[in-house]
Amino acid sequence: MSTQYQINERQLLLRVKKAPLAIRIILYVIAIAGILLPIIATVSAILLPTTTMSIVNIIVMTALLFISLFIFRLAIWNTKGEEEFYFADDHVYYQANYGWFKDKRKRYNLTDKAISFEIRSIGSSDDHKGVLLMQSGTKLFGSAVKVPVEDLKIIIAHIKQYYK
Repeated sequence: MSTQYQINERQLLLRVKKAPLAIRIILYVIAIAGILLPIIATVSAILLPTTTMSIVNIIVMTALLFISLFIFRLAIWNTKGEEEFYFADDHVYYQANYGWFKDKRKRYNLTDKAISFEIRSIGSSDDHKGVLLMQSGTKLFGSAVKVPVEDLKIIIAHIKQYYK
């Protein structure tokens, strides 16, 4: 059985467990339909003389396009999502990787080079999964990937050695 995490020195990689295939298919179909419908409507309004475009149509199509792009991002997160953390002496870098694109790398400065860790349980108590939360001073940041609690304990034990 493969784990959802990989630790390499000061780098931590957390992988999202893939959603069921049916859910991913539904998300991709909704996203693709929502992206194609405004394009088809715009092209038909330009090519067919009987249809007209109003400002309301443009606003609705733009909103549908943005919602569809958000759903597409959600679909690829549930297919190839990863979170990358790098633990330096006085800061932590974080980056979400969607497989086809990456978010901007965020830098969290550590107060007095100290960091505390917490496991926040997610889901039912039978699930035994949680997310990793970190705090330095008043800044709270963490992971969105649900990982088994036992794995989170191993991760925290490994990372704590750098912040004695």
